[in-house]
Amino acid sequence: MSTPLQPRSRRQKIVLCLGLTLAVAAFALSLLLPSDVKFRLHTQGALHPWLHLAIFSMLSAMAMLSSSRTRVRIFFLAGAMLLGLLIEYIEAIRFHSAFEFYDVATDTYGVLIGALVGWLLTRKKS
Repeated sequence: MSTPLQPRSRRQKIVLCLGLTLAVAAFALSLLLPSDVKFRLHTQGALHPWLHLAIFSMLSAMAMLSSSRTRVRIFFLAGAMLLGLLIEYIEAIRFHSAFEFYDVATDTYGVLIGALVGWLLTRKKS
């Protein structure tokens, strides 16, 4: 018996595994880097917001491609948005820095862009 979150095809299983791996990697790298490295890399440089946008766009596009069920897609997209919020919240506590609303907004825009791209890719196949 399949559960509502269980992917139906092999391709969906692969995309789901890749998406979960990306989410875990983003979370782990964000929180496990030593403080000095984190401070040198974080919130500096012109590429910083683009990295947030790219990671969360890929994550949400994978969420859209990992299931054909609307409820499951919404669940994964909400999870991606919550991941961005959680990462920033924990970073603020762990690194004693200000909560970065701009990063959360950029992550959310990335989720929305990725959802649109994923939706367009699934519509093309139908």
